[in-house]
Amino acid sequence: QETWQCSMVRYSTALSVLLATAASGRSRSGLSARTQISLPRTPVPNRLSGRIPSRAITTPQTDTTVNPSKSTPYENHLKEASLFDRVLPPRLSPIDRLLTRVQFLAYGSCFLSIGYTWCLAAGALQNIGALPTKRKEKMTIKFLAKLADSLLHVFPFMKLNVYGRQNVPVDPKKRRKISKISDMTTQTRSDSNRPPLRAKQNESPVVWVANHVSELDMLVFLILEGRLSIASQRPIKFLYWKRLESYPILRRFLKTCGMIPVDMEDTPFDLDNQYRLDSVKTSLRAMDEAIKDGFDIAILPEGRRNPNAPTLGKMFPGAYRLAKKHGLPIYLLGTHGVEELCNIANGLHARSKEISVRFWPKEFFKSQDNFTSRFYQLLGPWAASKVVVEGNDPVPKVQNGEEN
Repeated sequence: QETWQCSMVRYSTALSVLLATAASGRSRSGLSARTQISLPRTPVPNRLSGRIPSRAITTPQTDTTVNPSKSTPYENHLKEASLFDRVLPPRLSPIDRLLTRVQFLAYGSCFLSIGYTWCLAAGALQNIGALPTKRKEKMTIKFLAKLADSLLHVFPFMKLNVYGRQNVPVDPKKRRKISKISDMTTQTRSDSNRPPLRAKQNESPVVWVANHVSELDMLVFLILEGRLSIASQRPIKFLYWKRLESYPILRRFLKTCGMIPVDMEDTPFDLDNQYRLDSVKTSLRAMDEAIKDGFDIAILPEGRRNPNAPTLGKMFPGAYRLAKKHGLPIYLLGTHGVEELCNIANGLHARSKEISVRFWPKEFFKSQDNFTSRFYQLLGPWAASKVVVEGNDPVPKVQNGEEN
């Protein structure tokens, strides 16, 4: 009986193979689509029992859907960058471009000569013990900020438009003047009609964060310090690339102001920044001391100049970690059009001289992802299209920025 069952199993197996072969031949000669689909799913008899299983085994389908929540904020920024039309500042004529270059050379000559003389005098006073280091640094930053803004009125090689001015802390002297004016108008105006005071004086240090597209970014920031009187109440120390110290005059400026260096490899732009660990630790200690001494800290989280401007580059979270360590708020600052005046590829090509800067209100960020997302969400559209984002939606609504 067992021999007869084995023979029946072999016979049924051979018969199924023959039928499958014949069916495949018929399918080439014009079998219906329904039959062609069902034939490959024909169950194969079990060799041990000779029975056909009641349910065929199928290969599970792999889910290839990409989960947007797994994308990094930088990847989301690259996807959303195409949603905003590129808005360029007004172009200059060839004659205006030549005049802008001449004005820049005159501005640079005066700024470097006057500023260098100040730095030499401040250094000499420090060496004889007449000027403490902390006071020397604060006085130098304030002087250079006022000098940078004043010379721009004489040699206007750039037109600087400031937006969100009400979000910047006010100089205490100006705040007292505004308060006196408001008190004088109390007799003629009701409380509901009184003009609101601007932002209150900053009581503690803050961390400033901006995008980085040009060699002029630090100069633009210095001009803003003088124009908005930021340096008069709390000078700002920048985190800069240590390689800049190879220029003697610039090294004198950086050392006298007490700016904070960080060393990194000179890698190609298609590779991430590679910081040296010992330099990073030294920079962190220097920033801690600067905050204790009452300085603000300015960090460009993209590290080096971004060659793909206005699209933002990959950022690093050092600014958030510093703010979290000391419990400080962060001011986001976006620039638009600086690369049209001077950039990596073309130098001082001066296609345009109009630069727009936007200040956002200070924020205490809850997490590193929250800080990174807000950096790309706010500064990305502003750098590309000079628009202000509303809300926290992945595809936010935008409106044209209005000068304040």
